[in-house]
Amino acid sequence: MELILDGQSSRKTDNVIGFRNGDRLFSQAALSAALWNPEDTYSHLHLLIGDPSDSAGLLPTLIFQEKVFEELYPIPKNSKEAPGAHNFPHVAIKHDDQTTYVGHELVAMIFETIKKRVATEMGQISSCVITVPVYFTVSQRQAIIDSAALAGLNVLSLINQGTSLALQYGIHSPSAINNQNVLFFDAGENLLEMTLVTYKQISKKDPVSILVTGSPVWSTTITGREMDRRLFEHVAVHILEKHQYDIKDKKNSKDAVKLSRAVQRTKHVLSVNTEADCEVRGLNGGAFDFQTRL
Repeated sequence: MELILDGQSSRKTDNVIGFRNGDRLFSQAALSAALWNPEDTYSHLHLLIGDPSDSAGLLPTLIFQEKVFEELYPIPKNSKEAPGAHNFPHVAIKHDDQTTYVGHELVAMIFETIKKRVATEMGQISSCVITVPVYFTVSQRQAIIDSAALAGLNVLSLINQGTSLALQYGIHSPSAINNQNVLFFDAGENLLEMTLVTYKQISKKDPVSILVTGSPVWSTTITGREMDRRLFEHVAVHILEKHQYDIKDKKNSKDAVKLSRAVQRTKHVLSVNTEADCEVRGLNGGAFDFQTRL
């Protein structure tokens, strides 16, 4: 089982898609383009697929639409429900006067670019197994299958993220974890999940079998996204106090994107250090730079 890097040689492909001058941009390229073209950049697509009510509990944790994060992680104001496959409603996004996208169509574009990337490394593929968050509902899971079909992929199975971690670990370390209980702790951008797995060897000749004991435990609020939000709010207060500049004002949305990217970088540094600098240059039309230590 091998991990394929994306086009920027990164182990992680961000769930972001952007459009600029007729081109599709993905992952970090899309986030970078959001600095100049935020209204055509879409992220957190899992909130736009399946029945929109599935994400109702998550929406209060977001500040994208009415506050500053809408430029980096926009849930467009012109979103509306539209009839979708399997009688589930979907969120339709009016991209421009001629184009409207349904949420799972955007997800399909990401699947398509991943499929092409895999083809350059391993050859053409037509079938796949996809990991999904443990809290995904029936309609959200079906929307993932529909998205994959649009990208020309046949989904053999959907498995929870925690189960996929346990499977990969068991394949790479079969002899080291036989007859053991292992707790997998996954702190991600949108989900914190813990899964307890029991590894048992049926016989010496048989491969390791994985038994998940008990239900996974998860949270959609203790996440990297929430840390981004809190760091942003903290630094925004300091900028307001020192420079009397409200970066959260909608007219300063591009500077809000700069700060959003800066706090994300700071968060990554803080993951392995107790202190880190957060620096943002060229705020308020280049009037000042800001730096603080967190």
